[in-house]
Amino acid sequence: MKYTFCPYDASSCMASDALLPASMMTAQQFLFTPAAQFNLNQYCYWIIRPPSEFTADIVLKIRIDSLYASQCYLNYGGSIVTASSEQACVKGQTYSFTYQELEQVSNVYLVALATTNFAQIKFTYWAEARMSFTNLLLIICGSIVGLSLLMFLVFLFIIDCSIRVSLDETAKAVQKTFTDTIEEIEPGKTSSFNNESSILIAA
Repeated sequence: MKYTFCPYDASSCMASDALLPASMMTAQQFLFTPAAQFNLNQYCYWIIRPPSEFTADIVLKIRIDSLYASQCYLNYGGSIVTASSEQACVKGQTYSFTYQELEQVSNVYLVALATTNFAQIKFTYWAEARMSFTNLLLIICGSIVGLSLLMFLVFLFIIDCSIRVSLDETAKAVQKTFTDTIEEIEPGKTSSFNNESSILIAA
Protein backbone atom coordinates (compact mmCIF):
# COMPACT_ATOMS: atom_id res chain seq x y z
CA MET A 1 0.00 0.00 0.00
CA LYS A 2 2.98 2.33 0.40
CA TYR A 3 3.01 2.85 -3.39
CA THR A 4 -0.37 4.55 -3.25
CA PHE A 5 1.35 7.50 -1.57
CA CYS A 6 3.72 7.91 -4.53
CA PRO A 7 3.12 9.98 -7.69
CA TYR A 8 0.82 8.34 -10.22
CA ASP A 9 2.22 7.65 -13.72
CA ALA A 10 -0.69 7.91 -16.14
CA SER A 11 1.34 6.73 -19.15
CA SER A 12 2.38 3.47 -17.49
CA CYS A 13 -0.91 2.79 -15.74
CA MET A 14 -3.19 3.55 -18.71
CA ALA A 15 -5.59 5.82 -16.85
CA SER A 16 -5.57 9.58 -16.56
CA ASP A 17 -6.48 9.28 -12.90
CA ALA A 18 -5.87 6.57 -10.32
CA LEU A 19 -9.48 6.93 -9.13
CA LEU A 20 -11.71 4.63 -11.18
CA PRO A 21 -15.51 4.94 -11.09
CA ALA A 22 -17.79 1.90 -11.00
CA SER A 23 -21.43 1.84 -11.99
CA MET A 24 -24.26 -0.64 -12.47
CA MET A 25 -25.16 1.29 -15.62
CA THR A 26 -21.88 0.66 -17.47
CA ALA A 27 -20.41 -2.51 -18.95
CA GLN A 28 -17.27 -4.20 -17.68
CA GLN A 29 -14.24 -1.90 -17.71
CA PHE A 30 -10.69 -3.13 -18.23
CA LEU A 31 -7.23 -1.63 -17.82
CA PHE A 32 -3.76 -2.89 -18.62
CA THR A 33 -0.17 -1.71 -18.42
CA PRO A 34 1.72 -1.46 -21.76
CA ALA A 35 4.60 -3.95 -21.65
CA ALA A 36 7.07 -1.44 -23.07
CA GLN A 37 6.27 1.09 -20.34
CA PHE A 38 6.02 -1.09 -17.23
CA ASN A 39 9.52 -2.14 -16.28
CA LEU A 40 11.54 -3.35 -13.29
CA ASN A 41 10.53 -1.74 -9.98
CA GLN A 42 7.90 0.44 -11.60
CA TYR A 43 4.51 0.44 -9.91
CA CYS A 44 0.91 1.19 -10.71
CA TYR A 45 -2.06 1.58 -8.42
CA TRP A 46 -5.76 2.14 -8.91
CA ILE A 47 -8.53 3.14 -6.51
CA ILE A 48 -11.89 1.65 -7.50
CA ARG A 49 -14.77 3.52 -5.94
CA PRO A 50 -18.08 1.99 -4.77
CA PRO A 51 -20.81 2.17 -7.45
CA SER A 52 -22.44 5.58 -7.72
CA GLU A 53 -25.91 4.01 -7.29
CA PHE A 54 -24.73 2.18 -4.17
CA THR A 55 -27.09 -0.16 -2.36
CA ALA A 56 -26.29 -2.93 0.08
CA ASP A 57 -27.17 -5.51 -2.58
CA ILE A 58 -24.44 -4.43 -5.04
CA VAL A 59 -21.22 -6.40 -5.45
CA LEU A 60 -18.02 -4.97 -6.91
CA LYS A 61 -16.02 -7.57 -8.85
CA ILE A 62 -12.41 -7.47 -10.07
CA ARG A 63 -10.96 -10.14 -12.35
CA ILE A 64 -7.21 -10.45 -12.95
CA ASP A 65 -7.08 -11.30 -16.65
CA SER A 66 -3.32 -11.21 -17.13
CA LEU A 67 -0.36 -10.99 -14.76
CA TYR A 68 3.14 -11.23 -16.17
CA ALA A 69 6.32 -10.56 -14.18
CA SER A 70 4.32 -8.52 -11.69
CA GLN A 71 3.25 -8.68 -8.11
CA CYS A 72 -0.37 -7.67 -7.52
CA TYR A 73 -2.22 -6.83 -4.31
CA LEU A 74 -5.80 -5.94 -3.44
CA ASN A 75 -6.78 -4.12 -0.30
CA TYR A 76 -10.05 -3.01 1.20
CA GLY A 77 -11.36 -1.12 4.21
CA GLY A 78 -11.56 2.55 5.05
CA SER A 79 -8.98 4.87 3.51
CA ILE A 80 -5.53 4.27 2.05
CA VAL A 81 -4.15 4.71 5.55
CA THR A 82 -6.56 2.38 7.36
CA ALA A 83 -7.12 -0.34 4.73
CA SER A 84 -6.15 -3.62 6.37
CA SER A 85 -7.50 -6.46 4.21
CA GLU A 86 -4.60 -6.96 1.83
CA GLN A 87 -4.42 -10.07 -0.32
CA ALA A 88 -2.24 -11.14 -3.24
CA CYS A 89 -3.80 -11.25 -6.71
CA VAL A 90 -3.76 -14.42 -8.79
CA LYS A 91 -4.12 -14.55 -12.57
CA GLY A 92 -7.56 -15.77 -13.65
CA GLN A 93 -9.17 -15.13 -10.27
CA THR A 94 -12.24 -12.97 -9.72
CA TYR A 95 -12.50 -11.12 -6.41
CA SER A 96 -15.86 -10.01 -5.03
CA PHE A 97 -16.47 -7.22 -2.56
CA THR A 98 -19.96 -7.42 -1.07
CA TYR A 99 -20.49 -4.26 0.94
CA GLN A 100 -23.30 -5.71 3.07
CA GLU A 101 -21.17 -8.66 4.22
CA LEU A 102 -18.11 -6.45 4.75
CA GLU A 103 -20.30 -4.10 6.84
CA GLN A 104 -18.73 -0.97 5.41
CA VAL A 105 -18.51 1.00 2.20
CA SER A 106 -14.97 1.51 0.99
CA ASN A 107 -12.78 1.93 -2.06
CA VAL A 108 -10.90 -1.10 -3.34
CA TYR A 109 -7.17 -0.54 -3.80
CA LEU A 110 -5.25 -2.47 -6.47
CA VAL A 111 -1.44 -2.21 -6.56
CA ALA A 112 0.93 -3.77 -9.10
CA LEU A 113 4.74 -3.86 -8.98
CA ALA A 114 6.91 -4.93 -11.93
CA THR A 115 9.53 -7.53 -10.97
CA THR A 116 11.34 -7.32 -14.33
CA ASN A 117 11.22 -5.39 -17.58
CA PHE A 118 8.26 -5.70 -19.94
CA ALA A 119 5.91 -6.65 -17.13
CA GLN A 120 2.17 -6.42 -17.51
CA ILE A 121 -1.09 -6.60 -15.61
CA LYS A 122 -4.56 -6.53 -17.10
CA PHE A 123 -7.71 -6.52 -15.01
CA THR A 124 -11.45 -6.07 -15.47
CA TYR A 125 -13.84 -4.55 -12.95
CA TRP A 126 -17.60 -4.17 -12.82
CA ALA A 127 -20.55 -3.81 -10.43
CA GLU A 128 -23.54 -6.14 -10.34
CA ALA A 129 -26.52 -6.96 -8.17
CA ARG A 130 -25.86 -9.73 -5.67
CA MET A 131 -29.26 -11.26 -6.48
CA SER A 132 -29.15 -13.07 -9.81
CA PHE A 133 -31.78 -12.59 -12.50
CA THR A 134 -32.98 -16.19 -12.01
CA ASN A 135 -33.59 -15.64 -8.29
CA LEU A 136 -35.37 -12.37 -9.01
CA LEU A 137 -37.59 -14.11 -11.58
CA LEU A 138 -38.46 -16.87 -9.10
CA ILE A 139 -39.44 -14.29 -6.48
CA ILE A 140 -41.66 -12.44 -8.97
CA CYS A 141 -43.34 -15.68 -10.12
CA GLY A 142 -43.90 -16.77 -6.52
CA SER A 143 -45.47 -13.41 -5.70
CA ILE A 144 -47.82 -13.65 -8.69
CA VAL A 145 -48.90 -17.19 -7.75
CA GLY A 146 -49.47 -16.16 -4.12
CA LEU A 147 -51.49 -13.12 -5.13
CA SER A 148 -53.59 -15.21 -7.56
CA LEU A 149 -54.32 -17.78 -4.83
CA LEU A 150 -55.35 -15.03 -2.41
CA MET A 151 -57.68 -13.49 -4.99
CA PHE A 152 -59.22 -16.93 -5.66
CA LEU A 153 -59.88 -17.49 -1.94
CA VAL A 154 -61.47 -14.04 -1.64
CA PHE A 155 -63.65 -14.84 -4.67
CA LEU A 156 -64.81 -18.11 -3.06
CA PHE A 157 -65.59 -16.29 0.18
CA ILE A 158 -67.70 -13.70 -1.66
CA ILE A 159 -69.58 -16.43 -3.57
CA ASP A 160 -70.23 -18.33 -0.32
CA CYS A 161 -71.57 -15.21 1.40
CA SER A 162 -73.79 -14.39 -1.59
CA ILE A 163 -75.25 -17.91 -1.62
CA ARG A 164 -75.94 -17.78 2.12
CA VAL A 165 -77.70 -14.41 1.81
CA SER A 166 -79.71 -15.61 -1.20
CA LEU A 167 -80.81 -18.81 0.57
CA ASP A 168 -81.76 -16.89 3.69
CA GLU A 169 -83.90 -14.45 1.71
CA THR A 170 -85.52 -17.34 -0.25
CA ALA A 171 -86.32 -19.20 2.98
CA LYS A 172 -87.92 -16.07 4.44
CA ALA A 173 -89.98 -15.52 1.26
CA VAL A 174 -91.16 -19.16 1.26
CA GLN A 175 -92.06 -18.93 4.96
CA LYS A 176 -94.07 -15.74 4.39
CA THR A 177 -95.91 -17.21 1.40
CA PHE A 178 -96.70 -20.39 3.29
CA THR A 179 -97.79 -18.41 6.33
CA ASP A 180 -100.09 -16.24 4.27
CA THR A 181 -101.57 -19.32 2.64
CA ILE A 182 -102.22 -21.03 5.96
CA GLU A 183 -103.74 -17.81 7.33
CA GLU A 184 -106.17 -17.74 4.45
CA ILE A 185 -107.11 -21.41 4.88
CA GLU A 186 -107.13 -21.60 8.69
CA PRO A 187 -106.98 -18.27 10.44
CA GLY A 188 -105.22 -18.41 13.81
CA LYS A 189 -102.83 -21.23 12.88
CA THR A 190 -99.97 -18.95 11.77
CA SER A 191 -98.51 -18.27 15.21
CA SER A 192 -97.78 -21.92 15.94
CA PHE A 193 -96.47 -22.48 12.41
CA ASN A 194 -94.14 -19.49 12.64
CA ASN A 195 -92.60 -20.89 15.82
CA GLU A 196 -91.99 -24.28 14.19
CA SER A 197 -90.60 -22.67 11.03
CA SER A 198 -88.20 -20.51 13.06
CA ILE A 199 -86.89 -23.59 14.79
CA LEU A 200 -86.37 -25.38 11.44
CA ILE A 201 -84.61 -22.40 9.86
CA ALA A 202 -82.34 -21.99 12.88
CA ALA A 203 -81.47 -25.68 12.71
